[in-house]
Amino acid sequence: MDLAWLTLPQLRAELDAGRLSSLELTEHLLARIGRAQPTLNAFVNVDADAARAVAPAAAAGPGPTQTRKPQHRKAGGGK
Repeated sequence: MDLAWLTLPQLRAELDAGRLSSLELTEHLLARIGRAQPTLNAFVNVDADAARAVAPAAAAGPGPTQTRKPQHRKAGGGK
């Protein structure tokens, strides 16, 4: 599976199904940034250690005091 060509809903489905972990996705994206950055120079700072540290918690979704923003809700869902 080439993660670069999956849409966000497809990535979410892979994460929800357990076929992909948030840490695997994070590592994939950090690798892509690493390959593209020398050419694109698109990032001022990439904190890979911090990204890796929060990846497992991100998989769990928002904490008890947080709510998902509308763009994070599943399509077709209620309020």
